[in-house]
Amino acid sequence: MRLPILTLLTASFLLTSTPIWAQAKETTAPPSQETAEKRLELRSDFWYHLAATPAYALWQNNLHEGTHAIVGSLQGLSVKSYRPYPHTFRDRNGDRYFTYGRVTFDGTASRKDVGWIAGSPMILEAAIFVSSDILLGQIDQDSTVAPFLWFGGMAWPLFQFVYSTLTPKETDLTMVTRSLNMNYDIGVAAVTAVSIAGLARTVTRGHQVLLTEKGGAETDTDLAVVPIFGRGFQGLSVQGSF
Repeated sequence: MRLPILTLLTASFLLTSTPIWAQAKETTAPPSQETAEKRLELRSDFWYHLAATPAYALWQNNLHEGTHAIVGSLQGLSVKSYRPYPHTFRDRNGDRYFTYGRVTFDGTASRKDVGWIAGSPMILEAAIFVSSDILLGQIDQDSTVAPFLWFGGMAWPLFQFVYSTLTPKETDLTMVTRSLNMNYDIGVAAVTAVSIAGLARTVTRGHQVLLTEKGGAETDTDLAVVPIFGRGFQGLSVQGSF
């Protein structure tokens, strides 16, 4: 049974990004006191990036499968098929499986070469993820560039990394551990730890980049009109705060 990784990632973000309400009190003049409410809301362009999910997915798939193809070509193999999109395929036994993307080769490669071909996208995705995390810590997180870095540089590379290593059937991690004569369970434990740390960083940056603070700066408008009497009605006094 395949892990609903994207669902878990989305649910984790939404659960941890529920609007948080805080009370800010500002004292103007005794004994009056003004209380302002502050809340966190999704930035206005979030929905545009969410609607661009197919574009982010296709871009990430091409990075992943393209790295397989380039490294395989460098090892002397020729690309037989290149399908960087979700589809089904039949394995050697004739069983049909779903895959997020796949590239196949003609030719033979050593066990070590297979390990490099399988593991190179994992290295690339980790590098993109860490670089984007660092950049988001340096730039203005309210800028229009920030959500591009979060979606394209953190969320989707993390999803691809987890999918290609922790899902059932033959994965990149399976081929890497086999080529290195490493215990598969140790590889799963290591990748799981990295994935959990990556998810924590993704959620943290998501709070910083995708949520904006609303309220707190607004003040209530008060207007008072008082009649003035001396020897009869003399006029009106208007007082207010805006």
